[in-house]
Amino acid sequence: MRRVLRPATVAVMMGMAALSAIMLMAPAAMAGPGPAPQDTAAATREADAVVMALRQELAGMRRSLDEISLLLAASLDQQQVAVLMTRIELKQRRMSPLEEHLQRTRNERDGLQQNRNQMADMEETIRAEAGESDEEQQQLRLDLAHFQREMDRLEDRIAVLDQRIIELEDDLSSNMDDIAILEEMVDERLELR
Repeated sequence: MRRVLRPATVAVMMGMAALSAIMLMAPAAMAGPGPAPQDTAAATREADAVVMALRQELAGMRRSLDEISLLLAASLDQQQVAVLMTRIELKQRRMSPLEEHLQRTRNERDGLQQNRNQMADMEETIRAEAGESDEEQQQLRLDLAHFQREMDRLEDRIAVLDQRIIELEDDLSSNMDDIAILEEMVDERLELR
């Protein structure tokens, strides 16, 4: 994993390197080439000129480091926004299959409920048309037992589908909440620019 340095850390590190280089160069610059000057006033002026040049160089480096720090901070901010946008896109892509699965599950449940209602109507019709004979009553009991088993099977399946619908709705709701939070984070980042 690549380590990302904060802009301020990079600026401090660059500043320390620049100061080290200046400190190494300063004695050589002050000594100059050849023998030391005899005139102390001339030596003082020369030393002052070197110090002034070093201060100007340091001020220029500080400005450069400040600019680099700002650029790095802006780059980091852009990268964070890009990551947030990618997360939003992935969450939105996940929504479509969830919505389709939810719709298919609802359709299946609705179809089973229609079957159950039709079976209940058929049961009433069979009861109404059943004769009084023992044979017809025996057949009625067999038919009603069959209808009851089928109704129980349909009710069980409908209950499973109702539970699955609740889970899918919860997943969709959670996904929408996540997207709203991520969008809010992007908005905050963009407002800070």
